[in-house]
Amino acid sequence: MIRNLLIALGLIAGTSAFAQHGARYGYESQKCESLDERTKNCDFGYDATLVQFDYQISRSSCVEGSTFWIRGSQVTVAHGCRAFFRVYRRPLEARVRCESHNDRPASCNLSQFGQVLNVTIRPGDKLSDARCVQNDDWSWNANSINVSQGCRADFTVEYRPLRYFR
Repeated sequence: MIRNLLIALGLIAGTSAFAQHGARYGYESQKCESLDERTKNCDFGYDATLVQFDYQISRSSCVEGSTFWIRGSQVTVAHGCRAFFRVYRRPLEARVRCESHNDRPASCNLSQFGQVLNVTIRPGDKLSDARCVQNDDWSWNANSINVSQGCRADFTVEYRPLRYFR
């Protein structure tokens, strides 16, 4: 309920990271420092989808366009600006085969993925003639995919490694 309210508020605001990335995107706070008044470039990696100023740790001011600049996944700081930046990352995906044989229930472990965000069966990934309907023939929780009634499929698991979770 609170999450839905936050999403709705974010969509109304239109500029919040939560609205742009939803609950599936976590962030980590990364430091970028201009030491001895030198310019420093910080690249937060290919999977960073959004970088935002978080908070200043320097006595020198940090003003966007003057002492720091954000371009995609890169931040440039100058003139003694030292700050933390929120780095949002897209979720990772994995495929997990889970199969109910002879209509018997089966469970497939998801604990190796960190924080599981979503599990789906994409078109063409169903391996059986069984219906494989979510919450009927299969379901998932933070730890496992559960299948029954002959459902067999290659499931797509969206997850965030625990080091990205915040």
